Amino acid sequence: MDMLNNSLRNHPGKEHPTRVAIVDSSITKGELLMHCCQTAWDLEVVALENSGIAGLAAATRTKPDLVLVSAHLPDIAPEQFIRKLRSTVPAAKAILLTQQCSEYLIHQLSAANYHGVIWEMEEGIAALGHVIDRVRNGLRVVSDGIAQCHHQMRNAHDSFAKLLSNRHLEVLICITKFLSDEEIAAHLGMTASTALSHRQQIMRKLQIRRTPKLIQYGLEKGFGSVPLPQKRTKPIHA
Repeated sequence: MDMLNNSLRNHPGKEHPTRVAIVDSSITKGELLMHCCQTAWDLEVVALENSGIAGLAAATRTKPDLVLVSAHLPDIAPEQFIRKLRSTVPAAKAILLTQQCSEYLIHQLSAANYHGVIWEMEEGIAALGHVIDRVRNGLRVVSDGIAQCHHQMRNAHDSFAKLLSNRHLEVLICITKFLSDEEIAAHLGMTASTALSHRQQIMRKLQIRRTPKLIQYGLEKGFGSVPLPQKRTKPIHA
């Protein structure tokens, strides 16, 4: 921690500190980030929450300048969090922190209006202070590994993002979490036969013949680490 403090002690903002909200499901990590913000980076922590919904409520209430948010919250997807943050606190800048670089996460982030995405495997806690500084100065910061994965997906002809519809992606999340067709139907508001039809279409488009292989594919691409899609109560046939 002494090395961390020495490397970042000159971080600007002592007269008018940036107001920061931290949203992370790990209490230990959240408290570590709060400690770094307060003691090493001279930032004012106005909220520390452990869920996305609570984090959005706190941000709406406190109007922070910057939000440090985990990309792996159990109750809300990262692009949904940022979209809702934009609608309630449009001036806030969002930095997403991710522990992994999965293809599905990259797909999610492609639709998110973020200011920074930090892959924690590449950017250590000391480097985060410099990332915050760059974002505060109007720069958009993305870890090299995240940028490389996005480039590879964009150029891959067999990327799931190019082959599957948004509805198919929702169904694939459910399949990767081992839901049956009946359970998928109940959660997504469709009939069991429609859920089965979607499963078959997904397998055909991905050229996968068996459900266990489809589940393995989903886990490898990162579908298993995101929350289930929002539950629908009214049955639909699409």
